[in-house]
Amino acid sequence: MVAMDEGTPSYATASAAVTKLEGIWRMLDRPWIVASPGSEAGLRDLAARQQWPGLRLTTADVLRDAPEDRDWHAARPDDLILMLMTSGSTGLPKAVCLTHRNVLTRSAATEAMNSLGEQDVTLNWIPLDHVTGVVMFHLRDVYLGCRQVHAPTPWILEDPTRWADLAHRHRVTVTWAPNFAFGLLAEQEHRFADRDWDLSPMRLVMNAGEVVVASAARRFLHALRPFGLPQDVMHPGWGMSETCSVVTDCVLPGEPPAHDEPFVSCGLPYPGFAMRTAPRRLPARGP
Repeated sequence: MVAMDEGTPSYATASAAVTKLEGIWRMLDRPWIVASPGSEAGLRDLAARQQWPGLRLTTADVLRDAPEDRDWHAARPDDLILMLMTSGSTGLPKAVCLTHRNVLTRSAATEAMNSLGEQDVTLNWIPLDHVTGVVMFHLRDVYLGCRQVHAPTPWILEDPTRWADLAHRHRVTVTWAPNFAFGLLAEQEHRFADRDWDLSPMRLVMNAGEVVVASAARRFLHALRPFGLPQDVMHPGWGMSETCSVVTDCVLPGEPPAHDEPFVSCGLPYPGFAMRTAPRRLPARGP
């Protein structure tokens, strides 16, 4: 099944997103496509123009209104649960296959590592076709049985202060973003004067998905300190689709150390995970 969201560009003209969709659809042997109602007509027109054979298309509203299916699959630990599409270095879509064991092991590990539980409220604004949106947040939170809040990515990027608005409104305890986003919100500090946010419930802010820059992370912490944001909540982490999302993290202190800080540590592997660093091979020297 291929799921498309409201952020999909127009299907009327050629684009990288449309090319990727067609490549994935053919690679997976013409699976069902589930779209938002507003995207259905554009997708059908695209399929007609491109002469896609055997199109199977439905919408989220149709699924929502259909009778409940009680014929549940009794999944085994090594059954496939997700295929996440990643372009890698070539630009061609590849499917990273994750099993129930992968997702549950990773969820249990971060629960133990970060003392997460059903009392938490999480906030994610990265698309659910991204490993961090669907695994690091949504499926983990289903496992925890906690409340989860999801916001559209373009809506947050249009005005990053909405991120803090939602955190305040829902008493959020856990959120995350790639490093660049922390700088986007901190840049809006001049607009914070009339805000009455209470961010004191926050206890885990994951910083993952790209290189972690300590200065940007700390600027975010310091900008929101007047609103009760604890200064020990930032956790740089490392992971990718192939590792079932983030599998390491540690605390970034709110204040820089007295010594040089050439890089930011992303911590040790989660319980149940192991990592090996391969030595760098230097080019052979001539005689």
